[in-house]
Amino acid sequence: MSYDIQQRLIPGLPKNPYRGGVGAYEGVVCHATATYNDTALNERNYEDGHWQDAFVHFFVDDVSIIQVADTNYLAWGCGGVGNPRYIQIELCQSYDQTKFNNAYDRYVWLIAKILHDKGLGVTDGRTLVSHDWISKNLGGTNHSDPIAYLASHGVSWTQHVTNVIKAYNEMVVGGSNQRPQPITQNSFLLKVKVASLYYYGSPNWDDKKGIVHAGDVFTVVQTLWVNGSKMYKLKSGNYITANPSYVQVM
Repeated sequence: MSYDIQQRLIPGLPKNPYRGGVGAYEGVVCHATATYNDTALNERNYEDGHWQDAFVHFFVDDVSIIQVADTNYLAWGCGGVGNPRYIQIELCQSYDQTKFNNAYDRYVWLIAKILHDKGLGVTDGRTLVSHDWISKNLGGTNHSDPIAYLASHGVSWTQHVTNVIKAYNEMVVGGSNQRPQPITQNSFLLKVKVASLYYYGSPNWDDKKGIVHAGDVFTVVQTLWVNGSKMYKLKSGNYITANPSYVQVM
């Protein structure tokens, strides 16, 4: 599944590069707006007149994703230490569980897409962080969102990270954004530990198809032995080594 992203960029925003340069974001900061029954468009329009105080890159509600700032440049949403590192996304808040679910699905998909587009993988506390994490670990801000809001709808931060990992995994090998069949009971998540690693198009060590990178996460659906060495079949239909020196079961 994928969603449309509406571009309604706020004019006149400053174009300050990330600490690594233009376009060199290192991950995503997850926010929640703290205003109930708002919409992405209303938040965008409010920010249009108040961006000198703060602004983010995206707002997400139950029916839309609106991009308001150029992701090649930093936003002003999580303090002077976090801003130069991360793309920033606000989740609009609702008491209604159905509206939350619809907005949250878009939120997770957008986070995964942004990380996937840059090939960053999903690593809690590195490429995927909350505003709360920024406050506790980098400083320069004192907000604790979106932890309490997600929890109010039954989603812990740990579950949120898992949800983003699953969405990312759907995009990573094979280039498909389509939601796959439900994960089987015996499946599990696997993370790459080394800088680069071959994956295979079939259960054949000579059938090298491409390379994955440290932090990439996949869903394993089958374990098998190939010429005396263990290999995992991925949900994408590709294969990867099961050697614990190179990959880590999550």
